[in-house]
Amino acid sequence: MLYAAPFRLSEGEGPRTIEYRSVDFLGNWEVPKSTRLFLDNSPPRTEVLPATGPFGIDTNFTLTAKDKASGVHGVSYRVDQGPWRPYAGPFALPQGTHLLSYQSVDNLGNQESITTREIAVGEELHPTVEERAARQFEVNPWPFLLAGAIAVTLLLLFAVWRRRRKKKEGVENGAPFSASKSFEGEPAVPPPTLPNR
Repeated sequence: MLYAAPFRLSEGEGPRTIEYRSVDFLGNWEVPKSTRLFLDNSPPRTEVLPATGPFGIDTNFTLTAKDKASGVHGVSYRVDQGPWRPYAGPFALPQGTHLLSYQSVDNLGNQESITTREIAVGEELHPTVEERAARQFEVNPWPFLLAGAIAVTLLLLFAVWRRRRKKKEGVENGAPFSASKSFEGEPAVPPPTLPNR
């Protein structure tokens, strides 16, 4: 076809090859040339991961954008009515219900429509043992107090039993000895005999 004015490639998407040549007034044709283009009229698509809850304050959210043609140029997001910011990596949200808005743009300037999701964030999903015990103590401290009382009672009973056993074996410090009982390696000394009056 004869070129007469700028034109647009609007049918379908994907790779296109354009061939062209020129001719002068004497009919001398230029050697045909070609250029390869990639037609991209669709914006990227972005998704949030994890897609389903439950979500906790230790949940990291990621924004993944895909564009089958020219590629993704950038992703931006905002939380509630905060400022738009470029997405740079996983992020967490504070406890509560939030509105997460996001969109992407490809390398040809095709912008995705803004998507907004409501996300309810609860407590930490994977607390440490210490944090879990602290929360349980705040809810119902009686099991912990009862366990502590039992432990103290057992320790006292064990101490009394051990003390009695030492006394019984005669090894406790300060235990009395009878006068007729011999020490190791020495003969027993009988008590003195008093004269008859």
